[in-house]
Amino acid sequence: MASSVTEWADEEPITQVALAAQIDQPSSFTESDDWRTPILAFLRTGETPSNPDQVRLLKRAPRFTIIGDQLYRRAFSWPLLKCLGPEDADYVMREAHQGCCSNHPGGRSLARKILLAGYFWPTLQADSAKLVSTCIHCQKYQPFSKHPTKQLRAATISCPFDQ
Repeated sequence: MASSVTEWADEEPITQVALAAQIDQPSSFTESDDWRTPILAFLRTGETPSNPDQVRLLKRAPRFTIIGDQLYRRAFSWPLLKCLGPEDADYVMREAHQGCCSNHPGGRSLARKILLAGYFWPTLQADSAKLVSTCIHCQKYQPFSKHPTKQLRAATISCPFDQ
């Protein structure tokens, strides 16, 4: 039986495909005026902005670094976190919350999931809580609370065994 089997060879090489989830948007990066602009200008040229609110942001500038043209945030026990603008942050939040590999996490766990994925922006906690509170699927299928609306009071019976 083994001698009757003919050998066959496939001319196409076998290629491995990595099934890793990518949250990055396409590389169409446009320079916009957002929270990263004064930090990037300060780290590149050392110039300080004239607006006092943006000058206050520069106290945090030593926590950031520039690699290529991208701003990254350094942390003590974390890898470098990619700093995102508002459009990219909205895309990353929606992908992490409602994307193909998500389970509609709550606000704090969504923010933690995004940080572990390697992304950062200053309003991450507030934005994730707002997204979760406005998600229709999270509101529709959330666990129903069976707690009473008022605090229960014990009913006292004066003579329980009296007939």
